[in-house]
Amino acid sequence: MSAIAGPLAISAWSVVSPFGLGNAAFAEGLESTAGPGTTVPGFEVRELLGAKGTRAMNRITGLAVVATRGLLAEFGEETPGERTGVVLGTTMGSAESMMGLTRASLTGDRPDHIEPALVPGAVMNCAAGQVAIWHRITGPNATIAAGRNSGVLALNYACRLLVAGRADRVLCGAVEEHSAARTALQGAAYGQRADEIGEGAVMLAVEPEEAILERGARSLASLVAVESRTGADPESALRAAVGLLLERTGLRAADVRAPGLRDTALTGECAPGTDVRARIGDTGSAAGLFELAGMLASARAGYGLITGSEEDGTASALLLRMHEPALAGAR
Repeated sequence: MSAIAGPLAISAWSVVSPFGLGNAAFAEGLESTAGPGTTVPGFEVRELLGAKGTRAMNRITGLAVVATRGLLAEFGEETPGERTGVVLGTTMGSAESMMGLTRASLTGDRPDHIEPALVPGAVMNCAAGQVAIWHRITGPNATIAAGRNSGVLALNYACRLLVAGRADRVLCGAVEEHSAARTALQGAAYGQRADEIGEGAVMLAVEPEEAILERGARSLASLVAVESRTGADPESALRAAVGLLLERTGLRAADVRAPGLRDTALTGECAPGTDVRARIGDTGSAAGLFELAGMLASARAGYGLITGSEEDGTASALLLRMHEPALAGAR
């Protein structure tokens, strides 16, 4: 287990989800009994960001850029500068852009007869780079591609940047798009239907709690500890990771809300919290941070646990201490 040095905390959050744009829409959607679907309604990149620089912007990049815009609005900052970093979790970037570019290369008269403007979108770290370019963030920039472990590992990486003194604040998040390409991949890998696959972006501001207090604000959640494990199967790996977190922090499973835990021996012991996946579908690499967003939206104090696991037997878990109030954010 790795204890989070600092202490470090989340000071603001921003969500783009199938409930709509923004934290209020997300919180209200979780309370509603109406089904929202699994895609962000009415999400058109050019309408939200304008025509300049968006002609070839793919959906996953647009989701990340818009979510980051909402996060920065919490601070009233237009230019975060060189002491702010970006860490973005993803499965593989935009599967739609990658497969589209490959298809164009194979079906064109020549392999190089492709639209040059489409090439950046087919690179895995395109979204993180565009977040920095659009919002003039010149600090460290990283993409964490670890499937459903991406949310936990992105937060861990953000903490490492802060502890190492590489940044004063890190904008950390995860993003996933709903597309024909991703639907085909998820269907082949997990047997999922299109209506089971969700999309969206979650962005969090992570910084030292001392800095939050100095500007007269309150942290929303303190980062306590993180653990990752490998095993013969994802269930046993996740059980080991969660078990170590609880053992070394002296907590009981019943003391912790863990909305993402399912099909493990701990499911019946941890408090369930809001099952975001059941409402908006499988958001892949962003699932862990959507779990965290659900806990932030509930504005309940206590311990929370976000998790991730993949079929290759890798698993991760992050323990947080949730504070009140959460929805208002920090400015």
